[in-house]
Amino acid sequence: MKKIIRLSLVLVLILSLGMQLVSCIGVWDENGGSSGGGPKEPQEKTVTVTLVNALGSEDIVATCDKELKVSQPTKSGYYFVGYYDSEVGGTCYIDGLGTSNSVWQESFPKKLYAQWKSISGMSYDSEVDNADKAYEFGFYSKTYFYRLPDEFKSAIRGNLNENMNVTVHFKAKEVPKGISSYAPVTVKLRDGNDEGAITVGKTTLTPPNEYKSYDLNFSVKAGDFSNGIVYVIFDLGYANTSLYLRNISVSVSFD
Repeated sequence: MKKIIRLSLVLVLILSLGMQLVSCIGVWDENGGSSGGGPKEPQEKTVTVTLVNALGSEDIVATCDKELKVSQPTKSGYYFVGYYDSEVGGTCYIDGLGTSNSVWQESFPKKLYAQWKSISGMSYDSEVDNADKAYEFGFYSKTYFYRLPDEFKSAIRGNLNENMNVTVHFKAKEVPKGISSYAPVTVKLRDGNDEGAITVGKTTLTPPNEYKSYDLNFSVKAGDFSNGIVYVIFDLGYANTSLYLRNISVSVSFD
């Protein structure tokens, strides 16, 4: 009797495993094999996923055991948090950049809802560069760049014409060489670091020979940084003075 029960349990486990394999990787050809008599490779299992967002709804196809990538929806005044299985709360299936949190495992059609957060009051403070040591240079440029977090990238893509504030924080001093005078320093905010990059804000200052703290404010459009990177360039006027920089960081926020 015990042998019969054990055999029944084994059969149940085998059947359960077989059903899981069918749900994830598909089914065999309806003829059970190729014309040559050998079995065909199983077909990938695909399911329909309905995405509901600010523009309505759309059906896409997800492949089981593969990552799902979708376009980020946009909504003026908000940023995309992700697609969830509920309009409020629930489980997140696709993150704010449009990528599934894991390979797709659902074997039946699924409806997902976009969730949003307001960009009002949204802010970001970068880490501080050169906090423990100064950077010295003369007669050329020094570039720092700051990658914005994913939620800021999503917010920018959906609100390209919104006003955004960028504040550059740093300490600076100049040490002239010999009898040379102090040189002006131009601080630029740029949308890239190549020849085609555009300067979206700049200001000129002349640091003293002792460290002075600066907080330079720039009002820009969110679309100026659609690549999600803020570039800060320090241009020194000429070589007969040394510029020392430390504690460089940026703060970014929406109006």
